[in-house]
This record gives sequence, C-alpha cells and structure tokens, in this order.
Amino acid sequence: MKTTRNLVLALLSILVVAFAISGPLTGGRGIVQYFMTAQEPAQFDGKYLYDRSFRIIRDVAKPLIDPAERAKWAAEWEHKFDADGTLDTEEGTDRAITQMLNSLNQRFDHYSPPAVRQAEHEMQESALFGIGASIANPELTKRLRALPKNPTEDQVKAAFTVGDDNPMVVESPMPGGPAEKAGVLAGDRFVAVDGVPVNGMLPDDVIKKVKGAENTRVTITFARKAADGTVANIDITITRARVIVPVVRFKDLGDGIAHIRLENFVSDYSVSEMAAALTKAKGMKGLIIDLRGNGGGNLAYLEAIAQQILPEGTLMVLEHRNGDNLVEQRQVLQPRIVIETQVSSDKPDDVAYEVKEREHDLIVPKTMPIVVLVNGGSASAAELLSGMLQANNRATIVGSVTLGKGVGQAVIPLPFGRGISVTTFEFLPGGARMDWVGVVPDVEVKNDDDPAVDEQLEAGKSEIGRQLQAASDAQKRRDEIKAKNEEAWTKYMRERNANP
Repeated sequence: MKTTRNLVLALLSILVVAFAISGPLTGGRGIVQYFMTAQEPAQFDGKYLYDRSFRIIRDVAKPLIDPAERAKWAAEWEHKFDADGTLDTEEGTDRAITQMLNSLNQRFDHYSPPAVRQAEHEMQESALFGIGASIANPELTKRLRALPKNPTEDQVKAAFTVGDDNPMVVESPMPGGPAEKAGVLAGDRFVAVDGVPVNGMLPDDVIKKVKGAENTRVTITFARKAADGTVANIDITITRARVIVPVVRFKDLGDGIAHIRLENFVSDYSVSEMAAALTKAKGMKGLIIDLRGNGGGNLAYLEAIAQQILPEGTLMVLEHRNGDNLVEQRQVLQPRIVIETQVSSDKPDDVAYEVKEREHDLIVPKTMPIVVLVNGGSASAAELLSGMLQANNRATIVGSVTLGKGVGQAVIPLPFGRGISVTTFEFLPGGARMDWVGVVPDVEVKNDDDPAVDEQLEAGKSEIGRQLQAASDAQKRRDEIKAKNEEAWTKYMRERNANP
C-alpha cells in the first residue's frame, strides 16, 4: 500500500491534535496574518507554495531560533527543489514540503494536503457525513509509547497499521445516530468495509471508506463477542447521514458524583458544551472530568474551560520563539482578573504585563472535590488542563501517565486548500517541563483487558468518596471542637454568675 510520511504524520495529528496557537496570549492570529498575502495565484503553483511554507518554517519554528542553525537549514532547503521538477506537480510539491518540515525532527509538526485539511476542518466543526460512531484503536497508545525517540517512517506506519494486534473498534455509537439505529454496539471490531478487509490498512484509510456522501449506504463487517465468549462476524448496512458530533458527555454516576467526558479541545462547541455540563454538575457533591484519549486542540478553548473550573492560580507558562529570542509568557488567574506577564531573553529585566477582566466565570464550586482521569492518549491541551489543576491543588489526577506532548504548534493555512503546523512553543504546567514526560497521576491505575470494568473510573469514584468522607470527618471534628468549647464557655459563665 502506497503511503508517505505526510500521511503517517497526519494520522498522528488526528489522534494527537496539534495544539493550536489561536488565543490572545500567544498572538497566533498575528502569525497567520503575517503570512497572508493580498492575492493568491489562481492556479496551483508548486514553487509559490513551497516558498510560502519555507518562510513560515524559517521564521516561526522554535528549533530554528539560533541564527547560525537557521542559516544552515535555510541554505539546505530554500532552493533544494528549484531545478529538478519536483515542484511541477501537486504530489511532488506536497512531498517536498513534507521532507522540509520533517528535517526539523519535530514529532508533532505536520503538513496537511487537502484531504487531511478537510478532516481537520470537520473536527473543528464537529460535523461530518458518516455512521455516527466514535472509533478507537485501544492498543495504539501502547504501540506509540513503544516507539523509539526518533522513529523511522516504517516504524511509525507499522505502529498505526490495523491488524489483529491493533484492532479498530466501535467505542460508542452516537445516541440516535445511523450506527445505533442499524444495531452497531460498543466493542464491535471492524473486519471489512464493503467487503474489503481492514487489516493492513492505516486507520485513516478505514475511516475514509466508512465516511461518504449523505444518504449513501455502507456495509461493514464486524466481529462481535457474545456473552458466552464466542466471536462471530456480522454484516451491518448503515445509511450515512450528517451528524453533529458532541464532544462533551455528562453522566450522573449516583451518590452525588457527576462524570463529564471531554473528547477534545478542537470543536467550536467545546467551551459551550463544557459550560452546560459543568452547570449540571455544580449542584452535586463531586466531579470527575474524563480526559482519557483527549488529544488536545485549541489554546483559546483550553483557557476558557480552565477559567470555568479553576478559581485562581497559574493558568499556564509558555516559552515561544520571537525572532532570535525566547519569550516566557505567564498567565495568572485571580477571582475577577487575569494577569499576563512577558519576558524576552534579550531583555530579562524588562517585564511587560497586562491586567484584564476574567472572560469566563467560575462554574464549579471551590469546595467541590474534582478528579481528572487521564491515560496515555491524553495529550497537549488535555495535559495542560490536568497539569494546571494538579499544580494548583485543585484536582486529584487518576489514571496512567499521559503522552508527554509538551510543545505546541502554530496552525497556519496555506494556499490551494493546504495547511501547516509548526512547533513554536513549549508549555509548562505549574512551571515543570512535561515534554517526553507527561503528567504523572497522583493515583496511578491501569485498566486491564476487561472492557466491562473501568478500573480508572472506579478509582476516581473511590477518590471522590474518600475526599467527601474526609471533608465530612473534618467538619464533624470542627463541630465537635466548637460544641466542646461553647459548652466549656457556658459552664464557666454559669459558675461565674453563680459566684459573683
């Protein structure tokens, strides 16, 4: 099967979404505007596209902050394909830009040709034509963590390739969606799509075959495990439809515990959906925020959601490139204001700061116990949210160590339906570097192979119960002390009044 490193990295970007610079703190809009021109060529122009990509990488990529390294890199890549005909075709141009970007050896940088760019746009809109089901590769996180620090293209491709040891399964059909109506169940394993076996494909290829035009039909062969443990293949025909994919799910777990699962920070609806779910939860006793498998997303959405949960404390510390300098930006949240400071490496004693009103009100009561569930699929913005809540002692982190994506990308549109994501900054939750490390849970719990039992969720519920009991015991003890002191005072005053 023909593939390119561009496709492989694009697959990684779908599972670990590029952490977008689009919030006011990092000036991402300025980066995008800087590289926009008044008029684009009407027809595809490979040299124009390559030059635009070259300038973006040269001027914003964090690994090229050193002038000498930048000059060396530019000398190699600026005119590398001028005379060999590579830039005469779209395929050759896409391949050349991908090679240029990959030369920086940044695992989360990626170049998006039109098909991938469209997929990213659909994720942002949370709308697509398909079967209405979330699909997962339950073994993929383990396979990615087993990769060496600088994996080859073949190694990455092998980690992604669908097979018996890396199955694609239905995580959950959307309520009322086409898949649920057709009888698809959570846990169903993909075997074939319209008669074509999925083993040996990349996940993106499988998804492309599943998706299609509205009101068209697709027949999927699933392997389904029965109650007696036997597995049988079944064919289910599903009529595709336009589905709005919710990224937040709320569930009352009983005993006053709310469970909120946030799928990503990409969807334009993530902030409003999260606010609605937190509003439901605020009258309950405890809250579990589930960020497992959350690959991150938009910085501005992360900031908004954090303000809904965190009463005060350090929201984030970012280090980003500005020309030849490294700039540290710090954002500190107060009950009614946000304080932002900025220090550049060329003027370490010159601190610029801004004080502005808090844009989003606190929804979660300060006294409500919070547990955040994470795993190896929690990345980028999910790591920043869990890390900042942990660093500010606002939540207990339960689960397994997160992916360790401590760098962020500027996501910049390109001409001819393309886009590029370039690493420009590093984020430090609580001031600690987490790239290649991740967020280490306060309570480490691993799920076993039984899908019917969620050990991490159960541990989260137990932790909420423990905190509620501890708070109850502490309040009871305070009440006892107060009653004892009041009784002693009453007795003293009675005796004093009896013997004036």
